[in-house]
Amino acid sequence: MGTRAAELAGVSRVLDATMPRENVARIVRFLQLLRVRVGPSVIGSLYSAGSEVTHRIDVSRYAAQRKAAVAAHRSIIEGSGSFAAIAKVLLRLPTPVLGRVMHWEWYIEEDAQPVANPLDDLFEPAPR
Repeated sequence: MGTRAAELAGVSRVLDATMPRENVARIVRFLQLLRVRVGPSVIGSLYSAGSEVTHRIDVSRYAAQRKAAVAAHRSIIEGSGSFAAIAKVLLRLPTPVLGRVMHWEWYIEEDAQPVANPLDDLFEPAPR
């Protein structure tokens, strides 16, 4: 969908939001220690390998806004699934701690080459 929207808008670059699978695995293990029920099958089917990430952006200063955004998803928070359990844990964290937990956002630029170190500026194109 993003590629087609970019074509219609005349935009030459598309960045897909993701998260490194390796990070998801660590989060799942931590949540399991807290007895939050999260199926390990989530790891293999979602997100991307860290080596595919082209951009990593520090968003820690927006912790309060991110917390408000999670809280606004009432249908998810009031649910009984794994994401609801994770969201509830995140909302209980003090905002500075949440800033450390949700420190980064990751993106993969479509049709770009892998990079050794992800770029820290969304406006800087990854090599093609």
